[in-house]
This record gives sequence, structure tokens and C-alpha cells, in this order.
Amino acid sequence: GIDPKGFFMQMFTAQFGAWLSWATWCGLTVFALLKLCRYHQQENIRVSMAKERKRLINEDLVQDVPAAGQPGRDNPGQDRVQTLKGNQIVVDVTNRPDLLN
Repeated sequence: GIDPKGFFMQMFTAQFGAWLSWATWCGLTVFALLKLCRYHQQENIRVSMAKERKRLINEDLVQDVPAAGQPGRDNPGQDRVQTLKGNQIVVDVTNRPDLLN
């Protein structure tokens, strides 16, 4: 015959092990997602800090360049305008960059 002695204890142990395994996997998944979110946040901060650092360095370099044209002009590239003729602004188009290549 079949001996049912200890059946419920073994069933409880197996069920407890299955639930504990499932809970462990859920916990590991939550912690992995938290770690992933934190990593992406740190990476975004690093990228934005690098961009800001580069912008500040370039801003310092632009401030160190002496203004050749009018005083107080922020962008020296605006000095490419040569002359005014009536209501027109004449710009040198011989040194225009090739935008297709």
C-alpha cells in the first residue's frame, strides 16, 4: 500500500520552495531594473556634463579671442558681411561651403 505519512509536510516544503524561488526571481528582477535605471541616469548626467564642459570651454575660448570688428559682438563669424549697398547686405559667396559633400 501507499504510506501517506509525512505527505503534507513534503507538499508544504515543495510549495514553500517554489514560492521562495519565485519571490527571489522577482526580487532580482526589481533590483536589476533599479540598477539599469540608475546606470542610464548616470550615463545621461555624464553626457550632459561633458556637453556643458565643452560648451563652457568653447565659451572661454571665444571670450579670449579679441574682437576684430565692432566691440561687444559675440559671434566673430558675423564679421563676414562686407558692405551695405542700399537696402542689401552683400556677402562673399566665393568661399561658400559645399553642403552636398
